Amino acid sequence: MRPTNDEEAPRALKQPSLLTALVPMVTLILPIAGSLLIFGLDALDGPTQVALMLSCMCAALVALRLGYLFRSWYF
Repeated sequence: MRPTNDEEAPRALKQPSLLTALVPMVTLILPIAGSLLIFGLDALDGPTQVALMLSCMCAALVALRLGYLFRSWYF
């Protein structure tokens, strides 16, 4: 029996491994370090925002892979 819109089937949420938890951090550190190496202090104007967005997207994909849904992130 499929759940209706009001009720959701319980999902099995996995705990992230250390490697999985470090993936969003690495996707934040590497682009910021690379942009600082390429652009110097001028990187603080734009490329760091791109690195932050990339890291946020990566963290969201990791959360989805672990079984979390965007609907469950709301209070």
